[in-house]
Amino acid sequence: MISFALSMALVGVYFVGCASKPTYKVEVKEVLIPIKCNLELPQKPKEDGSFKSHKELAIYYRQVEQIAKDCTKE
Repeated sequence: MISFALSMALVGVYFVGCASKPTYKVEVKEVLIPIKCNLELPQKPKEDGSFKSHKELAIYYRQVEQIAKDCTKE
């Protein structure tokens, strides 16, 4: 009787070793790495309320937007 109980305990320990092991899922993600843009910004024009200064500011913002687009192109 003792040998039967001992053999059953041994078989139980044997099957515990075959229990399901944790599975690992490998997931590949795209990581964006920031890079420094070496383009220089133009000098910002002064705002004095005149039509000419508004026009110069519009040109400035258009240039800055183009620089930002050039820096983010792939």
